[in-house]
Amino acid sequence: MSEQMRAAIFVKGNTPDAALASRAQCEAWAAERGYTVVAHYEGMGQMDVLLDVMNDISLRKFDVLVATKTTEFGRQSHPVQALVARANRFGVAVSLVGAAEDLTSPAGQLVLSLRTAEDEAIEAREQR
Repeated sequence: MSEQMRAAIFVKGNTPDAALASRAQCEAWAAERGYTVVAHYEGMGQMDVLLDVMNDISLRKFDVLVATKTTEFGRQSHPVQALVARANRFGVAVSLVGAAEDLTSPAGQLVLSLRTAEDEAIEAREQR
């Protein structure tokens, strides 16, 4: 019998409603794949939450970290890429709801960079 895979959900959300919707999407994503959700990381100021996630990745508290979009992890690509690099180093997958690619692969790293830039542009446009 195979071991149950563990998921952690990362939600930033600009509003409580946005955070709730994002969390629901991530929980549905995990349920569809048979993951057990073992952790939720939520907060308006994501840097403190991001540090908690980085520590828990090192401790292998979960097998996959899921979010709805790259900007959940941060507005700039460097922290996002650092998160994915750490996850890769410790064997934790990072996934986005609706993404087909494995963000820990070299091709996924390129896609991640492109998605991060796209998500940053969309959020900047929405804030105007």
